[in-house]
Amino acid sequence: MKQKIKELIWNHFCLNHDEIKEKINEFPIISFDMFDTLVTRNVMGPVDIYTYVERIYQINFGNIPFDYKKLRIDAERRARGKIRREITLAEIYDELKVITGQDCDAFMQAEKQCELLFTETRKDIEDIYKECIRQRKKIYILSDMYLDKETITEILHKCGYSNWTGLYLSSESGTTKRTGGLYKLFLDQENLSPDNVLHIGDSIKSDYLKSRQYYLKPLLLENKRSTPFFDPKNPTGLDGQEWIDYTSLQTFCNNHLRGEKEFPYILGYSVLGPVLYAFSKWLNEIMLNEKANCLAFMAREGMVLKKAYDRMFPHESVPRIYLKTSRRSVAYPELLKARTISDVLDILPVKRNEDLNGLLELLRLNDESVWKQLNCFGYTPQTPIRSVSGKAFEILKDAMHEKALQQEECLKKYLDQNGIFGTVLAADIGWRGTTQHFLSKFCAVNMPEKNVCIKGCYVGVLTDNKLSSFSNDPKAGYWFDENHNVEWEYIVAISRMACELLFMPGEGSTTYYIEKDGKIIPQMDPLEFSDADLCKIRIVQDAAFDFIDTFQNSGIKEMINITPKITLANYFRFGIRPSKESLDFINNFHYTEAGAVYSYKAERFWKYLTKPRKWIKDFSNTAWKTGFMRQCFYLDLPYYKFLVWLRQVDQRRTLRIIKNH
Repeated sequence: MKQKIKELIWNHFCLNHDEIKEKINEFPIISFDMFDTLVTRNVMGPVDIYTYVERIYQINFGNIPFDYKKLRIDAERRARGKIRREITLAEIYDELKVITGQDCDAFMQAEKQCELLFTETRKDIEDIYKECIRQRKKIYILSDMYLDKETITEILHKCGYSNWTGLYLSSESGTTKRTGGLYKLFLDQENLSPDNVLHIGDSIKSDYLKSRQYYLKPLLLENKRSTPFFDPKNPTGLDGQEWIDYTSLQTFCNNHLRGEKEFPYILGYSVLGPVLYAFSKWLNEIMLNEKANCLAFMAREGMVLKKAYDRMFPHESVPRIYLKTSRRSVAYPELLKARTISDVLDILPVKRNEDLNGLLELLRLNDESVWKQLNCFGYTPQTPIRSVSGKAFEILKDAMHEKALQQEECLKKYLDQNGIFGTVLAADIGWRGTTQHFLSKFCAVNMPEKNVCIKGCYVGVLTDNKLSSFSNDPKAGYWFDENHNVEWEYIVAISRMACELLFMPGEGSTTYYIEKDGKIIPQMDPLEFSDADLCKIRIVQDAAFDFIDTFQNSGIKEMINITPKITLANYFRFGIRPSKESLDFINNFHYTEAGAVYSYKAERFWKYLTKPRKWIKDFSNTAWKTGFMRQCFYLDLPYYKFLVWLRQVDQRRTLRIIKNH
């Protein structure tokens, strides 16, 4: 409720960036609040700094001798109770020494270090300050802060602020803006008329109401603490220090997303960016541990993973390549072993509702001579695959085997052309490792002298039983696999389309290989998205790369531990509990399949009332079930919990059937 009231006040009184610039023209003197106005901390709340003080102490000295965070808060409370004026950091630590009976200077220095590390320029105010300098305004900085003047000055210089006329701190004066005393001291000492002073700050009480009480002209700044993807409901079960790391990461993103940013950019910066950053670190650790000979980023989603990895580890010596493969392109040589049409369907990625025309397109045998033979047995392009008998296989067998031999030779040359040998880490988004499986089988049979051992490194690995033959392939998932966080796989399973869309590169899937001028050239399907859709995806991905660059160059990258739970929490708010903005973003995409143009958008529920079977069919076919339900019913309901319950009911029903038989 308190936060809602603040938002209402901010919405009513806050000025936008251009309005503030116009206002400063009217005043010769500008006073700024410091924290959350000129500079901002990359933590959700001030006491979260103490968590990172403990980490710095542990790095430098080992185990913490007492419950620092609890006693630090208690020491400040007791110091304020004893000292009537505003206190200083030294007085707080004097009280902490009394409480603990130990020397606490190392903790005090660590706190100063943390304040310096976690504080940075507020981007949307920096140019307003520079405009004041350009117009030769007198600038004063007023702050209610217990830090000493030297530390405050160091923070301001680090954040790019200089040329101020005066600096008024509660730690030096003993009085505060909160009580109004700091305003009175400032006006008296500088001998200023309050009518000439414009005060800019973010606190409703200290900066707006109190400055008005002393007749300064106040401007109130909005001070949001999190991005649209911050989820206070904590869906992935973060606790303790991991929760503080999560909220600190959100604050970091928010601090770099101030101003007018479009939704795709916010999505990329705060959702995809942390995933790419943390995945790249995880992948690098695996590569060093495995002593890999090659790092292969697998098409298509691997292109984005490679770009992120290259930004983070530009000088890594292990060769890294972008390997243009797909299940279709690496499985085609397996068709040499096919003896029935059923074998063909097991090898190729054929949809269950595909027709014979679609199968021949996959086999690249869709020509007049083949159809002439098939027509003799009553087959048409519209014949469902499930109705195809062994006669069709006999017709297709020779031509199919000929192409399989050709593709076998081309694929071998393509892998050799890219330097594939020894231990290869195959990096991709996931989900079941089918391409890895067929590629490993191919290398074992056709390239034994290369001793190729492919180990999959995926964002996630689904562990259902449909492809249990793949379970022996060595692979690991950053978010989840069969050895950890198995319960998370359902989060991606019901929102796979939303997740894959973030990683989509600007090219179609690899279909087959041709040899030209002694070089193997992969052939690609057309991209299923339009140029306009691709532009939106690029905004998302470019924003993610911006996150990597800014976080890599920040002083806190070693302090905030970005865990899989943390990166999944932001994705949860996008893919599982989608906002209206998320729905609008994805619904505007159109993709082409089999010559037809489709949209991800679902119908509203009243249109399904007379067509319940259509609802069941659409719901079963969608790869974003929570988004589908959110669009149908519009309300922000706990659809994920309902789907989990539905899944558990289905699993219990399946177990009963198995038991009865």
